Amino acid sequence: DIAERKAKLQNDGTFDLFINEAKKLCGECNIPVCDCYSVWKRLYRNGVDTTELLANKINHPTREMNKLFAYELVKTIFEEAEQSYAKSFFYKV
Repeated sequence: DIAERKAKLQNDGTFDLFINEAKKLCGECNIPVCDCYSVWKRLYRNGVDTTELLANKINHPTREMNKLFAYELVKTIFEEAEQSYAKSFFYKV
């Protein structure tokens, strides 16, 4: 069953390894990351049934989770813009 296979990849640490390597590569290439997976993991650690936050119970977030991910994306964009502005302001050559 697809749901069982996807759950296994998440729960056995495979997905964590993939995410960590992707974040590492982005760091090496100086590419900002909107890390919604960390938010997802925090919800899970705090007792939220994250499967209920999936519209298909496999991998598609509900409308509410899409709102959270959109918020995180906007937050990341503004944080990056703020850092870029600060660097350009303080490190002019």
